[in-house]
Amino acid sequence: MPRDFQQSAQSTIVAQVPKPKNIHEWLSFDDDDRDQTWMFDETFMRSNYKCIYGEGCKGVLDDDATHLQQGCCSYGAHFLDKKDLANVRKFVARLKPQHWQNFNKGRNGNWLMKERDGSDKTRRVNGACIFHNEPDFEGGMGCAFHIAALEAGERPMDWKPDVCWQVPIRLDELDEDDGHR
Repeated sequence: MPRDFQQSAQSTIVAQVPKPKNIHEWLSFDDDDRDQTWMFDETFMRSNYKCIYGEGCKGVLDDDATHLQQGCCSYGAHFLDKKDLANVRKFVARLKPQHWQNFNKGRNGNWLMKERDGSDKTRRVNGACIFHNEPDFEGGMGCAFHIAALEAGERPMDWKPDVCWQVPIRLDELDEDDGHR
């Protein structure tokens, strides 16, 4: 055996490889009943994420919007399906002026609008969802549904559009070429 090979076989080579940023671990499982695969971002699910609405949240706009105190309410809410919309309609009927700053503007279904693609979403007032109460509203700032649900002793997530209580969780549905989801 050549001497060079013996030396290299006995020496230890240490290479520093930069740690990739933003690595996530994923968990997936197949749902045979629906012919789809569910994937979950385990890194996020195990994180210490907590909504900090009203506690310095920078919002969801491209630039820091802390001063607006809109949190994730800047765009209004889209509905996942007809069931989601029907559920929200039921709770809109339970809102009172002391819960909802834009009560008069949203009456008679004026809280809902159609997007260009025909989908429904909540209307925006003063640059935020019509159900968003501004910081100076005496009934409380934030989501009118949240405020009313707590007053009723109920869970806010049951009153809100699904997308609102799921933030920052996101559901992406992708169809593969073979029809598998």
